[in-house]
Amino acid sequence: MDKLQRLLFLAEEGGLTRSRFLERVSGWLDGEELAEDERERLFMAARDLAEGSTRLKSDLVERSEAERAGRLLQAEAGRLQADPDIRRLLSGWPAPIAHELDLLLGLMASGVAPDSALLQLRDAYEIVTKLSVVLLAAALGPDVFLPQRLMGGHSFGQWVGLLHEVQELAAQHALPPALAPLGKGKTAAQLYQAVQKFSPVRNDIIGHGARARPEETAALVLTCLNGGDYHTLRGTEERLIGLLPALRPLVAAGAFAGLDLVAGEGAHAQTAHRCRGLGPLGGRRGPSSRPAPRPHAAGSRAAGRWHPPRPCAVAGGAHLHPVQSSRPVRVR
Repeated sequence: MDKLQRLLFLAEEGGLTRSRFLERVSGWLDGEELAEDERERLFMAARDLAEGSTRLKSDLVERSEAERAGRLLQAEAGRLQADPDIRRLLSGWPAPIAHELDLLLGLMASGVAPDSALLQLRDAYEIVTKLSVVLLAAALGPDVFLPQRLMGGHSFGQWVGLLHEVQELAAQHALPPALAPLGKGKTAAQLYQAVQKFSPVRNDIIGHGARARPEETAALVLTCLNGGDYHTLRGTEERLIGLLPALRPLVAAGAFAGLDLVAGEGAHAQTAHRCRGLGPLGGRRGPSSRPAPRPHAAGSRAAGRWHPPRPCAVAGGAHLHPVQSSRPVRVR
């Protein structure tokens, strides 16, 4: 109870709402080795403290606050949509990654609720991580990295661990030039650090169902995108690399340039997306005119969302099946 009282005092002093106080309590309980009944008892006690507090703020959101949060996201979306590096990424990178980022910027530009933007940002992090792992593993080949390692339903933290593993292997083997920035050197290290730092946000805040004030959530979206400090559920401060600071050097290094993602085998193969050379923008189409990925070739559309190809293979025809799917995809 002393710890609960301390957390309540800090929450009141910090101007937190009742739900944010309970999130702090939940984060603390997750870090303790407690029996389930003791955990439940402490959480119920925290709820009683929250209901009895006259200093914790209300969870009701004023319309003006939601509008301010929307304007923060709209302003950042406008800045990023005009950024040459982002335009090159959207027009030249593999469709699964480009689509998730394009959708994120579109949501932000529309003034969507910050919670929705944060969930879409989570999807972008996950696609970047998973596609990088699958392509690097395929390039290394089954003699170096067993494709069976990618089967099953892995958590995001496990995918981050797999990224670290394939990057360590990539440092010892030759890679296609278009994949080398993902697996070797400073660009690879920064990519890993970015997704590794995001993992606690993914698990503790987004996965926890945490509900911050709209402006706080909008600020977290911007921090996850561009890097900076954020507050964990335990009240500590952590620093994020940010997704875009990790992707910009990859764009400059020509990651994915010239790769073909191909669905099917032999005469039945269909090119799903060619990652064009990421040179100057002159003469290239911008993101607004980028053709939509072909669902029959590289995935499917359901409820307006792009679902990228699940398996992936690389030159030589060795198939990788990280999760269930009926259509093989390879890279050439």
